[in-house]
Amino acid sequence: MEIEGDVVTFPDPVEARLSAVWDGKVFKVQGKVSGKAELHCALCLEPFSLPFEAPYEEIFRPAGTEASPEEEAHALEGKSLDLLETIRLNILLELPMRAICSPGCRGLCQSCGVNLNVAPCGCREQVPDSPFAALQGLLEVKNPEKPWREG
Repeated sequence: MEIEGDVVTFPDPVEARLSAVWDGKVFKVQGKVSGKAELHCALCLEPFSLPFEAPYEEIFRPAGTEASPEEEAHALEGKSLDLLETIRLNILLELPMRAICSPGCRGLCQSCGVNLNVAPCGCREQVPDSPFAALQGLLEVKNPEKPWREG
C-alpha cells in the first residue's frame, strides 16, 4: 500500500472481524480491522511498526437498485462481497498522515543529515537561531547611493 509516496507494508496478516446483515434492501457490514503497519518516520526516516485498529462500517446494495440520497452505499456486483478495497481505504483512514516513530524523535540534522536519535553532530551549534537569518544578506545595500534595484 502507498501513502503520500511512502510504501506501507504489513509484516503479519491483517485481521478483519466483520459481520454482514441483509435487511431486505442492503447488506450492512460492520466490525473492525486490525494489524501492524510498517511505516517510515517523517522526522528521522527510520522504519518502525505501528499497530492499528480501524473501525469498519460499509453498506452494499445490489446493482441496479436505487439508493437514498443520504445513503452512501457500494454497488454489489455478482453474488459475493469483495471487501478488499473498502478494507484498504478504512486502514488508510486510520494511519497517520505524518507518521512519527516516537514522541521524542529528534529527526535529522538539517545541515549534515545525521540521525540525531543515534548520534550528536558537530554542526548543530552552527545553525542560526532564526530561520530567517539566511535572508539577512538580502537586506545589505550593495551601493549606498542607489539602494533600489534598477530593472
